[in-house]
Amino acid sequence: MNTKLKHVEHGRGPVARTHNAQSAKETGRIQTPIPVLSRKQSAIVRLVAQGLSDKEIGRTLHLTEGTVGWYLNKIFIKWRVRSRVALTLRFLHEISPKPMTEERHPNERQDCS
Repeated sequence: MNTKLKHVEHGRGPVARTHNAQSAKETGRIQTPIPVLSRKQSAIVRLVAQGLSDKEIGRTLHLTEGTVGWYLNKIFIKWRVRSRVALTLRFLHEISPKPMTEERHPNERQDCS
């Protein structure tokens, strides 16, 4: 394997990352930053999460099946996952709403006594 790819795979080297500092401040914990995906990579991840095959993704995005596989390989390395299931779970975790910081649930009635 290429040395540069090994470095990226093991979290070393120049990998673009984002960090939601505001969210980290609100929750009081440091979050692991997630590598940034290109628009095309993001579109592919969304389609993988919907259960589409490489061939179906290729048809949807006007790419060859091989190109979709190439993009997925790059995404797997960036997000440090080894399967489509792990990729989907990470994607769903990233887009899911963050837990509320308040003690009570928003639908709970306040005691007016």
